[in-house]
Amino acid sequence: MRFTSLGMVAFAAFASLLLPAAPVNAELPLETREMIDAAIASGEREKVEAIVALARELHPEDAELLDWVLANFTLKNPPQDVIPEETLSLIEAAKETGEVEAVETVVALAQKLYPQHADTLGTMAVEFAAAQPVTNVLPEETQALIDAAIETRNQRQLEAIIVLAKKTQPEDASQLDEIARNFAAEEAERQRVAKLAEEQRIREANWYRLWKGRGEIGASRSTGNSESLALTAGLDLKRVGIDWEHEVRAIADYRTNNDRTTREYFSLAYEPNYVLNPRTYAFGLAQAERGPFQGFEARYSLSGGIGYRVIESDRLQLAVQGGPAYRRFVPVDGPIESNIATLGAVDLDWQLAEKVKFVHDSNVYLQSGNSTLVAITGLEAEIIASLSARLSYRIEYDTEPPPGTLSTDTLSRFTLVYGF
Repeated sequence: MRFTSLGMVAFAAFASLLLPAAPVNAELPLETREMIDAAIASGEREKVEAIVALARELHPEDAELLDWVLANFTLKNPPQDVIPEETLSLIEAAKETGEVEAVETVVALAQKLYPQHADTLGTMAVEFAAAQPVTNVLPEETQALIDAAIETRNQRQLEAIIVLAKKTQPEDASQLDEIARNFAAEEAERQRVAKLAEEQRIREANWYRLWKGRGEIGASRSTGNSESLALTAGLDLKRVGIDWEHEVRAIADYRTNNDRTTREYFSLAYEPNYVLNPRTYAFGLAQAERGPFQGFEARYSLSGGIGYRVIESDRLQLAVQGGPAYRRFVPVDGPIESNIATLGAVDLDWQLAEKVKFVHDSNVYLQSGNSTLVAITGLEAEIIASLSARLSYRIEYDTEPPPGTLSTDTLSRFTLVYGF
């Protein structure tokens, strides 16, 4: 009934425009009426306008009637290439209702009154209908599941819901695809903005900020027939910037047995990396070590080169690096040695399960005389957030160890690791 009523209103409006009321008590002279009727019968606008203008000069008292005659002719005989403004206004008013049927009703009436513009009017109705959004309503249960997934920003859950919904409601496939596309676009934009904000935060941070670290500690003590004490500690600090990464590593192992020191090892290393592209980086490494029970008072290493991230995924990261190195060896007994060497290193992190990780770090210095291989393999299990238990095995092999020492040293440790 709503659209029918609108159609009647539109029809009445058209009718009132076609039949405007003539001025009351107005009548043109017979000769003038005949001249105007002849011009109107010809259908030529210019002729009608000329006769009306002449009649206005001859009978100024009938100006209102003559204006009515010209307006009525114009309404009944609009220019062939222009749709009357009154018609366009009615169509626009129907469009403002947002109802396709209302627009189609008004357009159908206009097509009957102005058949010469039927195609143009029809195009208006078709374009309006095509521009209207899809109004299909999803089932309440499906919509609730979709809304919940969107609210939690869970893209995988949303994708699973949409796949299932498309199987049970194939008629809504286009609407479901649109929801998925819109969510993906929103997420991409959110991530882009978040990344830009994070980059800006990093660039503006002072050098002493943005450091993250891991502290490792283990100890044992025995008393009675045998007195022993063992302490092990490690610290790993890392700062990740936009172009630069910095890492500081420190290790300390100390052990006594019956008041006699049986192991003493300290190491401090600094490694800066400059990112060349997402997988390739340039690195430098400076390291100082002390290990008198391994035959040296001090051992210094300075190196640099290129690193490459072979695998970079959420669960597995593998990087290799290599380059030239300079080493200075201060033995417990004997002369100081300096050598040019080649460094190769491997860094592997593998998330075996949600709370279990396998790690492996190794490096080798190849040089004339004594070459050195150090490999550390460990297994970490998360106990609580930021606290893990670590079981590791360290092996160091020297091809030409100092006199009185063995080629291979091993160390097994069980420690607690705290991340901060």
